[in-house]
Amino acid sequence: MKVKLLLRNPQDYLRETADDIHKLARNPAPELHPMSAETEYVRALNAAKLERVFAKPFLGCFGDQGDQLSRVCMHPRALSLCLSGCVDGRVAFWNIPRRSRVLQLDAHSGCVQGLCWHPEQDLFYSCCDTDRTLKAWRVGDDLTEFSRPVSQRHLDFAPLNLDHHVSKDLFALSGDAVYLYDSRRSDPVGQWKWGSDSVLQARFNPTEWHLLAAVTKDNALLLIDTRQREPLRRIRCEFRQNALCWNPQEPFVLATASDDYNLYSWDARRLASPACVYRGHTNAAMDVDFAPTGRELVSASYDCTVRLWESGRSQSRDVYHTKRMYRVFAARYSLDARFIVTASADFNLRLWKARASEKLGALTPRERAAVNTAEALKQKYAHHPQVRRIVQHRHLPKRLYQAQLEMKAIRGKQRRKEVNRREHRGEDKEPFVPERDRHVRGVDE
Repeated sequence: MKVKLLLRNPQDYLRETADDIHKLARNPAPELHPMSAETEYVRALNAAKLERVFAKPFLGCFGDQGDQLSRVCMHPRALSLCLSGCVDGRVAFWNIPRRSRVLQLDAHSGCVQGLCWHPEQDLFYSCCDTDRTLKAWRVGDDLTEFSRPVSQRHLDFAPLNLDHHVSKDLFALSGDAVYLYDSRRSDPVGQWKWGSDSVLQARFNPTEWHLLAAVTKDNALLLIDTRQREPLRRIRCEFRQNALCWNPQEPFVLATASDDYNLYSWDARRLASPACVYRGHTNAAMDVDFAPTGRELVSASYDCTVRLWESGRSQSRDVYHTKRMYRVFAARYSLDARFIVTASADFNLRLWKARASEKLGALTPRERAAVNTAEALKQKYAHHPQVRRIVQHRHLPKRLYQAQLEMKAIRGKQRRKEVNRREHRGEDKEPFVPERDRHVRGVDE
């Protein structure tokens, strides 16, 4: 006689403590769950809806600065500290978690055009186009006061921006040309210029230490090697590029913010055309910044909005706006890529979440598992019409919504006009031009 015994492990059905949830056995056999695909789709739909329900990206204002803000600079080592420059010449030191001003000083007699931190020391640099000075300031260890300027230089030109080298004691000033300065010398160690117009901004590459990128007022993008006397290349664009930034994870990629309402990402190995065109703003894009992960961008625009983009996707992932926020001139990611700081013309710094529906604070293991499951479901069903409609829909102010409709009508009219030209004149006389090639006039070497 054979006796069959049921062997069960008590760990599979007993709780460790009375506070734990009851463990339920589940048979994953597909014949027992004929509606599993439908159930999973409903869960993905609910996850997309809950994401929009809990989307509250705005965290708060830092307080009134007293005048229009012109520059924002994040601390290179401390997550909770940032600098802001004002049109009236004041520089403020902010504590991000408390959203409070720690220190403030009257640094210049005019608009602060550039701010940058020293990557290794408690020094920061500021420049002004009115008094034409470059000053270095040291912050005390207790963060209670600024000392007098460590150094001060009177320049022969009006500086428009400032950037410090990643590792060396060098910084680049942009004005009527790109000037490379050493902190131990009074005269510039290098100077580069192509054309007669001023340079708006110059930025060092994060890994190729001898490589600089600059944007000029004559709608050009310059690539500069500091070991050579002349710039390497000049890309002539249709419209002026207002700002640029390098990708920290892919150092051969840079992004620019343009006056034609678009953002452009460029591959330094192939500059004949932009790698991607980001469209969505309804006015000039004033600033752009990459997240420390290199996978996302944030842009500030003259249309009073802040947009977030996934790298390589032309449509924005999210758009932030408030009733009182005016034209946005600067936007920066925090070092952990979870928060965004913006400076606008209404005298305020604002703090936003990079993920609008993200819960702040510590998550329990069950909460973390639920968040990961919801993200996986949304990605799996991202191309289903209902899920895509919910994820992409945003409530916009009436003026912004009408501006988007106008831009859509203009692009549709231009597209129909090109199709009609090719039909009547022939494709050999009117060849099709891809969208990426329409924004570059040529490349000079």
